[in-house]
Amino acid sequence: MLAADNSFHVVTFTTAGDSSGLDGFIITNGNADSAGSYGYGGGIFNNGSGNTSRPVVSNCVITNNYAEFGGAIFNQGQLSGNASATFINCVFTADSAYYDGGAMYNSGLMGNCSPVITNCTFYGNNAGRNAGAIYDYGANGTCATTLLNSIIWGNTAGSGTSNQAQVYSSATDSVSYSLIEDSIPASMFDGGYNIFSDPVFAADTTPAGVYGIWFNEYNGLALKAGSPGVRAGRALGAPAKDIIGHSRIPVPDMGAYQLQDTAAVAYVSMAVAGCDSFLAPSYRYFWYNTGTYKDTTTNILGNDTFYLVNLTLGKTTYNTVNASTCSSYISPSGKTFDTSGVYMDTLIKASGCDSLITINLSIVPLNDTATANGATCAALQNNTSYQWINCNGLSITGATQQIFTATQNGNYACVVTLGNCVDTTNCVAVTELGITEIGSYHLDIYPNPTNGIFNIENNYYGSLKLQIYDAAGRNVKEFSLTQPVQQFNISKLSAGMYQVFITNGKQIISMSKIVLQ
Repeated sequence: MLAADNSFHVVTFTTAGDSSGLDGFIITNGNADSAGSYGYGGGIFNNGSGNTSRPVVSNCVITNNYAEFGGAIFNQGQLSGNASATFINCVFTADSAYYDGGAMYNSGLMGNCSPVITNCTFYGNNAGRNAGAIYDYGANGTCATTLLNSIIWGNTAGSGTSNQAQVYSSATDSVSYSLIEDSIPASMFDGGYNIFSDPVFAADTTPAGVYGIWFNEYNGLALKAGSPGVRAGRALGAPAKDIIGHSRIPVPDMGAYQLQDTAAVAYVSMAVAGCDSFLAPSYRYFWYNTGTYKDTTTNILGNDTFYLVNLTLGKTTYNTVNASTCSSYISPSGKTFDTSGVYMDTLIKASGCDSLITINLSIVPLNDTATANGATCAALQNNTSYQWINCNGLSITGATQQIFTATQNGNYACVVTLGNCVDTTNCVAVTELGITEIGSYHLDIYPNPTNGIFNIENNYYGSLKLQIYDAAGRNVKEFSLTQPVQQFNISKLSAGMYQVFITNGKQIISMSKIVLQ
């Protein structure tokens, strides 16, 4: 469907060749209500003024358009131009013009405008002054409209007799094999085989039919059996099919629709699938559950089609996801969200039905700040998991609390983990840590190097702690030192050099090295 949206013309042609045009469109709601060319052709303005514009418009419904001149179409071929368009299998209905040409205005003023109209239907159009259907004007030029196999009926105008209310011509028009209300105006050439009887439309009060849907056999401007226009057209020059694709062979009807004359009952079995609901073939009701259904349609001939429908119906599902993350969030369908909020996401299930997901998203970035006060290091992110590392990336064994007390100078950071979020704090420096000798504290380690068993002899009376660190600064072993002479076993450690710290719980009172062979 082509409809006007804040414009004077729905479609404008300029310098269109005869290989360009429109096919299969509904053109509606044009409103050319201004002065000059802005008052020409609410549906289509074919501007061939001073140039050539000859589009082909086929199988179109042009309805409910308004203009000052030419409610549906204005073909302008003036000033040595040529606007001789072609119209095939088109319906013009409910279009109106304030002055002339309710459906079509053809101007060949000092130019040429000679459209060819074949198997078209003009019904229910109105002009405030002249010609409810077609107005032709060819002063000092050529305007010779050719009508073949067409119907012009039920159009109204503010002046003129019944036939002049249909077509007004100041040019040389030709009409043949067509059905025109009352008679052919004197200014038109009668090419013969024209009819002046009621066309007997299927339902002229509802041109789009009882279902209000164009392009089907239920349209009200299709002909009934017994219409004088049935099989009354000329095959030569007629299109092979009608506006809805029915064959016109061997003899065409008049107008845009071809009556199908093979009366028969048809049985159709069909397996279909849908989501939530399915519209029955007759358009009369919806089905809402999986099952087997029957339906019947009747065409304008009175022929029935019986449907047996095996329906598989899926359901749209609705789900809610509460998500919390520290960075961007990827939804189930692959969308990325970077801020907290409520979002909608859609997944297409295997059945073809939608799964609609409401996402309540909370994005709270991790606090990646750490501080140091003397030997005490702290990560500022609360209520998470912690792993302290030195800033070479090596983990410190046992340092898994929010507060970490360093035992030696160095640079430290903390890896904080909350759910699927992992971040590393800034590095903090511990630089003021030293060894305090208490009184005349004396320490001997022997044998050193050792094969794993070594003794410590000291002169401190009280409970001390022995801590052993590897070359990477990791605390790999701890012991209690409670005797003046005490034996220790580190044979399960790897060979290498280790640092031995003696602390009294408050400060380091001695530091030595030991070599494990």
